[in-house]
Amino acid sequence: MVVASSSRLRLEGKGTKAEGVDGPDGFLVYAGSLARKDTVPSIHAYGRELRDTLLAAGVLVADGDHYRLTEDHLFTSPSTAAMVLLGRTANGRIEWKNSDGQTLKALQEQALNDE
Repeated sequence: MVVASSSRLRLEGKGTKAEGVDGPDGFLVYAGSLARKDTVPSIHAYGRELRDTLLAAGVLVADGDHYRLTEDHLFTSPSTAAMVLLGRTANGRIEWKNSDGQTLKALQEQALNDE
């Protein structure tokens, strides 16, 4: 289930402030979003490798105490996006929220009920 593309979502956490939108092809995070610079030891290897790939490609760059996304980036899922940005394993369906504080999960469930 995909929430309408006009539903701009936010992710905030330690060293992280990002905006994105859930879409049919994945989860798009907007340029300028800030990611936590360090990772926790328990992050999945996939998350660490993806961060390293984005850093090597210049999609993530050092910006003071954070990394900054230099361009809009499409992640395979909201959880992958949240994991890369937060530097830890994360459930994107509960981490990404709209301006009213509703989680992506709640918005998806509401959209299903409205069908």
